[in-house]
Amino acid sequence: MFARTELLKAAGIPSGTPDSDPRISRMAPSYKEQLQESVKKLLIDEELRRRRCVDIQKYVEKVLPADVL
Repeated sequence: MFARTELLKAAGIPSGTPDSDPRISRMAPSYKEQLQESVKKLLIDEELRRRRCVDIQKYVEKVLPADVL
């Protein structure tokens, strides 16, 4: 839902607008393509954030003694 909201906001269309609205159907590249790309970027960003957290946790576990954690 966040990807849709951001996509419509960037196009200057209210977020409550139904998908059948002519402004959405006239978007170029198509609304569906833009939405897919937006979702893809969000998923990649979330995965990178998750991996960074895992890396940091591994580093902390390696550096600090177990009794400190």
